Amino acid sequence: SREGLPLQICHSLGCGGVYSLNDSPAPPNTTCRKECSYQDHQLQNCTDIVASNCTILSEVVCGHQAVRLGGGGDRCAGRVELWRGGEWGTVCDDQWDRREADVVCGQLGCGYAVGGSAQGGAFPQGRGPIYLDELNCTGAESNLWACPSLREGHDCGHKEDAGVVCSEMQAVRLSGGLDRCSGKVEIHRNGTWGTICDNCWEIDMASMVCRMLGCGEQEKYSQFSPPFAHNNETLWYYICLPPHKDLWQCRKYFNNEHLCKDSHAAAVICKDSLGLPTPSTPIPTWTSATPCKPMPLNPASRK
Repeated sequence: SREGLPLQICHSLGCGGVYSLNDSPAPPNTTCRKECSYQDHQLQNCTDIVASNCTILSEVVCGHQAVRLGGGGDRCAGRVELWRGGEWGTVCDDQWDRREADVVCGQLGCGYAVGGSAQGGAFPQGRGPIYLDELNCTGAESNLWACPSLREGHDCGHKEDAGVVCSEMQAVRLSGGLDRCSGKVEIHRNGTWGTICDNCWEIDMASMVCRMLGCGEQEKYSQFSPPFAHNNETLWYYICLPPHKDLWQCRKYFNNEHLCKDSHAAAVICKDSLGLPTPSTPIPTWTSATPCKPMPLNPASRK
C-alpha cells in the first residue's frame, strides 16, 4: 500500500505512525523498486521493475515529529498538542519547564522558549486525549516523545494543559489606552515587546494594526499629547506597500539609528476603542507622527 513502507520506517525508528508523506508520479518507463522491507536502517529484499505507474516518495513525516501550538494566535505560541494515531492531544504540565518548552520550539523552527504556561495559563484548554505527563527532558531531544515521561495512568485534566511562548512569536498589541484597541503599538519578538518608530508612521499602517487586532479601522494615529515614549527594547521601522495585508508582510528594520532618529513610539486609537485616559493636567500639544521623507536604508539593520 501507499503507506506500507513509510509505516515500516516510522515504526522501525520508534517514531510512531505516519503523520504525512509527500509523493508524486514518476515519469513513464521508470525503474522502480517494489515489495521492499526496511530493516537495520536499509531497504532490503526489493524487486526492480520498469513500469509507468510508479510513485516517487520524497518525504515521510512520522507521528512523533508532529507538534503544533494552539490557542495562541501565532504558530510559535500556544497550547502544546501532539499527534498520535490520527488524533491530536495535549501534554500535562506536571514538571513542565524551560527544557521541555525548548524541545517544542526547536521542533517548530520557532527559536527557543521565552515563556511557558502551566495550570491556569494564558491559553485555552484543549480537548481529546492527554498523551504525556511528568516529562523530564534534557532540552536536546528531537521531540517530546524522546523524553522520559508517564504515558499511561496519569490523573491530569485539560485545565493542566502545557503551553509555550517561543522567541520567534510575532505579535502586536496596544498599551496605555482605556482598552486593548488603543495605545502605543508594541511588537513582540525574542521575548520582549518593542515599539515602532513613528517616522513614516502612516494612516494605512495604523488601520492595518487595528484590523490585525479585530478593532475596526483607525480613528486617530498622530498628534498625541504627550507623545508616547519608546520602550527600552527593540525599535522597529516598517515599510508597507499596498499589497501588504498585515505588518508581518511588510519590510522591516530594527534598531536603525538613522531611520528612528528623533522618533516617538507610534500609537493609534481604533474606532472600536474607548480611547486614551484623559490627562489630569494641561499638556502642551505635540505632533507625534513625522512626515514621511525618503531615507537611505541600511541593509545591515534589516530583519
